[in-house]
Amino acid sequence: GVVHISTGDELRQHVKAGTPLGALAKSYMDAGALVPDDVMVRIVSDRLAHRDVAERGWLLDGFPRTGPQAMALKRQGIEPDRFILLDV
Repeated sequence: GVVHISTGDELRQHVKAGTPLGALAKSYMDAGALVPDDVMVRIVSDRLAHRDVAERGWLLDGFPRTGPQAMALKRQGIEPDRFILLDV
Protein backbone atom coordinates (compact mmCIF):
# COMPACT_ATOMS: atom_id res chain seq x y z
CA GLY A 1 0.00 0.00 0.00
CA VAL A 2 0.83 3.65 -0.03
CA VAL A 3 2.90 5.38 2.65
CA HIS A 4 0.73 7.08 5.27
CA ILE A 5 2.30 10.43 6.12
CA SER A 6 0.85 12.04 9.25
CA THR A 7 2.05 15.60 9.72
CA GLY A 8 1.82 15.22 13.49
CA ASP A 9 3.95 12.07 13.43
CA GLU A 10 6.50 13.68 11.12
CA LEU A 11 6.67 16.76 13.31
CA ARG A 12 7.23 14.67 16.45
CA GLN A 13 9.87 12.59 14.64
CA HIS A 14 11.85 15.70 13.67
CA VAL A 15 11.61 17.10 17.20
CA LYS A 16 12.66 13.78 18.77
CA ALA A 17 15.58 13.38 16.34
CA GLY A 18 16.74 16.93 17.03
CA THR A 19 16.88 17.88 13.36
CA PRO A 20 17.22 21.56 12.48
CA LEU A 21 13.59 21.55 11.30
CA GLY A 22 12.55 19.82 14.51
CA ALA A 23 14.36 22.40 16.63
CA LEU A 24 12.73 25.22 14.68
CA ALA A 25 9.27 23.67 15.05
CA LYS A 26 9.87 23.02 18.75
CA SER A 27 10.65 26.68 19.34
CA TYR A 28 7.16 27.59 18.10
CA MET A 29 5.50 24.74 19.97
CA ASP A 30 7.25 25.64 23.22
CA ALA A 31 5.97 29.20 22.85
CA GLY A 32 2.43 27.88 22.41
CA ALA A 33 2.32 29.00 18.78
CA LEU A 34 1.32 27.11 15.67
CA VAL A 35 4.18 25.83 13.55
CA PRO A 36 4.23 28.13 10.50
CA ASP A 37 3.21 26.90 7.07
CA ASP A 38 6.71 27.18 5.62
CA VAL A 39 8.14 24.90 8.33
CA MET A 40 5.36 22.34 7.89
CA VAL A 41 5.83 22.40 4.11
CA ARG A 42 9.55 21.69 4.57
CA ILE A 43 8.80 18.80 6.95
CA VAL A 44 6.30 17.22 4.56
CA SER A 45 8.51 17.85 1.52
CA ASP A 46 11.40 16.16 3.32
CA ARG A 47 9.30 13.05 3.90
CA LEU A 48 7.95 13.01 0.35
CA ALA A 49 11.54 12.82 -0.92
CA HIS A 50 12.16 9.42 0.71
CA ARG A 51 12.58 6.35 -1.46
CA ASP A 52 9.63 4.40 -0.03
CA VAL A 53 7.30 7.25 -0.95
CA ALA A 54 8.62 7.36 -4.51
CA GLU A 55 8.16 3.61 -4.86
CA ARG A 56 4.77 3.17 -3.17
CA GLY A 57 3.00 6.52 -3.38
CA TRP A 58 1.65 8.53 -0.48
CA LEU A 59 -1.37 9.54 1.57
CA LEU A 60 -1.06 12.86 3.38
CA ASP A 61 -2.96 12.94 6.68
CA GLY A 62 -3.71 16.42 7.99
CA PHE A 63 -1.96 18.25 5.18
CA PRO A 64 -2.40 20.63 3.53
CA ARG A 65 -4.52 22.47 6.05
CA THR A 66 -4.22 25.91 4.46
CA GLY A 67 -4.23 27.38 0.98
CA PRO A 68 -0.60 28.52 1.28
CA GLN A 69 0.45 24.95 2.20
CA ALA A 70 -1.35 23.57 -0.86
CA MET A 71 0.16 26.21 -3.13
CA ALA A 72 3.65 25.56 -1.76
CA LEU A 73 3.34 21.87 -2.66
CA LYS A 74 2.03 22.75 -6.10
CA ARG A 75 5.01 25.06 -6.72
CA GLN A 76 7.26 22.07 -5.95
CA GLY A 77 5.42 19.98 -8.53
CA ILE A 78 3.72 17.85 -5.87
CA GLU A 79 0.06 17.30 -6.70
CA PRO A 80 -2.19 14.51 -5.47
CA ASP A 81 -4.19 12.27 -7.78
CA ARG A 82 -7.16 12.24 -5.39
CA PHE A 83 -8.50 13.99 -2.31
CA ILE A 84 -10.50 12.59 0.57
CA LEU A 85 -12.30 15.16 2.69
CA LEU A 86 -13.81 13.92 5.93
CA ASP A 87 -16.37 16.43 7.18
CA VAL A 88 -17.14 15.36 10.73
